[in-house]
Amino acid sequence: MTRLRLGVLISLPPPIGFEVDGVRKSLGSVGVSRIHPHITVVAPFNSTVEGLIEIESAIWQRLAGVEPFKVTIGAAATFSETSPVLYYSVLDGGSKIEELARTLQSEVASLKHQRSFVPHVTIADGVAPEVVKSALGLLSKYRAEFDLLGLDLCEKPNEAGSSWKIRSRWLFANQLKYVTLGNRRVRIGQRIGISPSVEAEFKRLGLIIDNLGQDQATFDPGLGATVSIEAWSEGALLGVVIMRRALNAYAVEVLYVDPSVRLMGLGARLIREAVYCASEAKASELMIWAEDRSAGFLQKLGFRRSFDGRVAADQGAVDQNGMMLYLLSLAS
Repeated sequence: MTRLRLGVLISLPPPIGFEVDGVRKSLGSVGVSRIHPHITVVAPFNSTVEGLIEIESAIWQRLAGVEPFKVTIGAAATFSETSPVLYYSVLDGGSKIEELARTLQSEVASLKHQRSFVPHVTIADGVAPEVVKSALGLLSKYRAEFDLLGLDLCEKPNEAGSSWKIRSRWLFANQLKYVTLGNRRVRIGQRIGISPSVEAEFKRLGLIIDNLGQDQATFDPGLGATVSIEAWSEGALLGVVIMRRALNAYAVEVLYVDPSVRLMGLGARLIREAVYCASEAKASELMIWAEDRSAGFLQKLGFRRSFDGRVAADQGAVDQNGMMLYLLSLAS
């Protein structure tokens, strides 16, 4: 049985993350070099691949009522004068992060006892005490503020020397959308990567997602990231768009809508969410391969057929299965 090493983190957004990473390098820190700057919410724990579905479900449920809030970091500190660990304190938002940690430590990591928890951003680990002492003064006035919109589930691959990577990202409540389809209340949310729940549902349905699961996000989700926009209702997957960054564009690899809600507008809503997501990521275009019968649907959403040789010369604008390439320009 495959074992996974996981952790729940708050990833610092650029440019704050880049600033912290620069400080780490200048201090010669080696202990934190294999994970991007972050605030730990649930310390590393072990899980199985099968357990991921329960973990994902627990995170979705616990974050559904959480609203985004501001976090301020600064004031370098250490756990003791002789400690080789140097960190930025969480000045504002710490109590809300502690509340998240209390909930998720038991729900996600199945911890029976609450671990001691001090929200912080580690900037040096394994350095000499005199370096820590000097840095405390130099970094005492640092301040940075950002809006916390969600949490990341990170994974440490089993390969020796590997670095932690973001496996999944969840957004807080007002970053999710709730719509009504018939008598169903549907939750639509965006995430980085593909959830094990979607993979399990596709396997049940006999659908194939190629190797998209191998393309999970790194610290900068704008580069080469796979993004999925999922629609769920009472534990059932009603629809999903899966798209992948390709240079300066996004390509929709999967558009699935459950037969029970087809012709009710869910497909169009998912595509519009994909357009918004790609626009926010500063992509120039959104691309999708589709059968000719989908032409009217896509054209109503602003897509046009590709007749200008934009794709590979040996492929033209039609692939070997007779699919047509449609493009939507996102240029402002």
